[in-house]
Amino acid sequence: MYARSIMLVLIAAFAVCGCNRKPRINGELDTLDVCALVTTAEADRIIGPANNASTAAAHEPGFAGACDWPFSRNEAPARLSAWVMTKASASNLVTTPTRWFNNETRLAEARANLGDPARIRGIGDAAFLYGTILFARQGETVLIVRTDRGDAAQIEDFARLLFSPKK
Repeated sequence: MYARSIMLVLIAAFAVCGCNRKPRINGELDTLDVCALVTTAEADRIIGPANNASTAAAHEPGFAGACDWPFSRNEAPARLSAWVMTKASASNLVTTPTRWFNNETRLAEARANLGDPARIRGIGDAAFLYGTILFARQGETVLIVRTDRGDAAQIEDFARLLFSPKK
């Protein structure tokens, strides 16, 4: 009886804490509206009030979608962009997001062009920051988040937000 009561309390606590919320990114989709994953209020909190609404961005083969969020930095136009690769979208690459993320040729090219990365803890399963470009992986989902005039904190906060569950 005591064990059953504890189990019921744990199940209720799990439901109340929101731990059963779905992830923002559905890794089973091969196309994704990345702009719709972030609310205007969330974007404003991270990058400040946007100059214009977010817009879908061009993305490379293998990525499910991308989005640009314009904002101002020191009264100059700036942009934060995010690309999402899912297990389904990577299928046309004949690889998985994990293999793409860990590909030695791609990593060597990134180091040659962007320098040595800083490992960022607390974002997905693995995250590496190359200046103003963050590569992050959580399970079989890969994010690339970059900014042209923002800072590392904005990039990291956006990646955390995209990997967070839906509210």
